[in-house]
Order: sequence, then C-alpha cells, then structure tokens
Amino acid sequence: MRKILQIMMLMGVLGNINVNAETQKTAASIAQQVKPGMSEIFTKLEEHQVVAIGDAHFYPEVMGFITGLVTQPEFSQQVRHIIVEFGNSQHQALLDRYLMGGEVSDQEIKQVWQDALYFTAWTPKVYGDFFKHIRDYNLQQDSDQKITITLAEAAFDWQQLYSGQAWQQLAKNKVSGYVNRIRSRLAKDEKALMVFGAFHTLSLSDEIATNLAVARRPLVSQLEEYGYDVYAIWPLIQPTLMTELSSQGAIIPGFIDMQESMIGERVFVEDFAKAKGALQAMQAPNARTKELFDGLLYLGDIQADYALDESVLNDQAFIDKATERVRMIGGRVEAKFMELLAQPKP
Repeated sequence: MRKILQIMMLMGVLGNINVNAETQKTAASIAQQVKPGMSEIFTKLEEHQVVAIGDAHFYPEVMGFITGLVTQPEFSQQVRHIIVEFGNSQHQALLDRYLMGGEVSDQEIKQVWQDALYFTAWTPKVYGDFFKHIRDYNLQQDSDQKITITLAEAAFDWQQLYSGQAWQQLAKNKVSGYVNRIRSRLAKDEKALMVFGAFHTLSLSDEIATNLAVARRPLVSQLEEYGYDVYAIWPLIQPTLMTELSSQGAIIPGFIDMQESMIGERVFVEDFAKAKGALQAMQAPNARTKELFDGLLYLGDIQADYALDESVLNDQAFIDKATERVRMIGGRVEAKFMELLAQPKP
C-alpha cells in the first residue's frame, strides 16, 4: 500500500511538472505576440475612426501611458479630438479655455473632475496631470495641431442635487448621456481617441450584442450600433496574464491584437474573475476575450494604488465638500471614499 501511495505521489509531482512546463510554453508563445504598444496604437488610430482605450481606476500607469501617447507629435498629426469620461461638461467652456492657454487657475480647473458624477474615481493626480500636459503641449503647437477634449458626462449642477435618489437617477442615465454627447460632438468622419473606464469600452461581438437591447450594451457597443468605427483596447490588469507576460520579459509598453493571439480564445473571467458580474448582466458569462475587445495594452506587472496624493489630502475644502456629497449618496460610493481617506499617507 505504501508503494502505491509513493507511486501516486510521484505521478502527481510529474503531472505538476508537465503542467508547469506547458504553462511556461504558452506564456512564451504569448510573449512573442506582444508588439510595441505606442506604435501599434498609432497604427490603429490610422486604420480606424475611433480608438477607445479603457482606463483602469487607481492603476496610475494606464493614464500615464495615455498621457504620454497623446503628447507625442505623431498623435496630433492624426487625431486632435479626445473624448473622456472624467469631467462634468458643465465645465466644458472652462476646460476649452484652459487647454488653449487661457488664464485659468489650478483651483478653477479642478472643478472639471471634482464636480463629476463619480468624482471619487478621479481623485488620483493622473487625471489633472492629463489635462495639464495637453495644455502644455498645445502651447507649443500651431492652431491646426492643438488638441481639444470633449467631456462626455452630461452637464449637471451639484447644488441642484438634494438627495441620494437624485444622484442615483443621474448615475442610471450616465451611459445614454455619454452617447448623446458624443454623437453631438463627434462628426461621422472625424477621428478621435476615447478614454473611459474599461467596461465602457467593451466592443461586444455580434453574437453577444444581439441578445441585448442597445441601451443595455456598453458605451462602445452602442456607438458601433450608430455606425462609428471603434477599435477597443483593454488595459491588461488580469493578474494571471500579467504574471505570464512578465515572466517571459514581454515588451513594455506592449500591445496584443486579439485576432492574432491565443489570448483571444481564453474565457475572459478565467483570467479576470472581477468581470463575472458585468458579463452575467450582459448574458455572456463565458465570453471569450476576443468577443469583448480588439486589443490588449500591456504595461507590465502593475498594481492598484489607492493612496491619495498629498495635494488632495491637503485640500481640506475639497475633502469637506466630497465628504458631504458621499454622505448624501451613501452606499458603495460613501464606503469607497472613506476607504480612500483611511489609506496610509504617501
């Protein structure tokens, strides 16, 4: 009996060795499919009317990459219109003036993202830096090379919100607001870059999309229904995939086209369990990766950073205003903001 157990244990060890070897082989094959990220995205911008890059909240490397991308001269040679989620269009005129070099103080421009519906998600410094770097870039450009930004969120005034229910109604209608604003600001033949939370940038396959009413589809899928040609890019934050690629020394920043990679055949939730609820709501719990987006942006083995920047923590007026707002909203928004405030100081 003891010999049988020993044999079984040995077989288990050998099995694990074979599995690990196969995993390494697969990871090496995937790593070879990674292409230089910035140049590949410039190619997609040339080939498509709109490129949508998903933002991963509290992963600063993602917005850092996007900021670097849009301040390259090659970007404005192709695209001069960016559409973003992180700003209340009530302040569109203020942002326009700021980006063109007008006299706007640092405190004034903060209203753009601090007055947004989900302002708690935009507390990291990278969002303000995004606007600032584009302003600085524009100051060095001729008028025909300056970049404009559309704030996609429907305009509203916090002073007119008197209850959590009123906020919830705005939140419920936010995607339809994005669609209406984009359609009013983006001509059918105009190129643009979109930067939105990653789940807004899902481009559902026809098989999945046909099972959903248009209004229930993600933002990019709705825009495609209206005839826009959108190439959707997901920011790679799936732990398993990041580990596989980093172990093989994949190019950083890197890009992987889902139609050319074996990753496209993988069931998405097996790599990213956090997507389970969202995909169930889309009636696509077992969707393959290539059925959800077109490309992957790989920035290395990155981690979420929830520590608020010192400039936010020292802005007591904002902290007081934000605390009052989240207490009115309640629920997860309040809980998340209080967690942010409780994070160790940077």
